Amino acid sequence: MNHDQILEVLHTLPCQQDRNHGALICFPEIYESLSHHDLGRKYDIKIKLYELEQTGTIKVIHFNEPGFRDVVAGIQLTNIH
Repeated sequence: MNHDQILEVLHTLPCQQDRNHGALICFPEIYESLSHHDLGRKYDIKIKLYELEQTGTIKVIHFNEPGFRDVVAGIQLTNIH
C-alpha cells in the first residue's frame, strides 16, 4: 500500500478522545484495518506510520508510561485532505 491508500483507510477509522492527546485513532484499530491489506505485520504498519509522520500528515503518539514509551498508542491526523 502506498501512503495515499493508507491515509484513505485511516480517514475511515473512528477517533477516541484521549485525556492527554485529544482525538486519537488507536493503534489496535489501525492494525486491524491495515492487516487486511498487504500490511499484515505490526512492524510494517509502524514503519508506514513513521513514514507518514515524516511527511507531516499524521502524528504518531506513544504511550507515556515508563517501559512503554516506544509503544505506539495511536495517531492523530494532522493534514486532512
